[in-house]
Amino acid sequence: MLDVYSFSAYRKSGVSAFYHRVPISHLEQFREVMRGYGVAYKIRYRGPRKNRPSSCRRSFASMQSTCLREDATHFSAYGY
Repeated sequence: MLDVYSFSAYRKSGVSAFYHRVPISHLEQFREVMRGYGVAYKIRYRGPRKNRPSSCRRSFASMQSTCLREDATHFSAYGY
């Protein structure tokens, strides 16, 4: 089982997220680790919204902030 130190490469100063740009493939492992520590957090999925008809008329920032889990390439974790 991984621990919180395994995700230390995804910590970055100057960003409000606890962990930033973690690959989506690590999501379930991340949740297991955080559940073990009892930390309250929220996940924001990051990446472009692919294959959506409306995506061509949206800015990059809008597409990234409204990314769906199925389209996500990475995620960020924020505290409450």
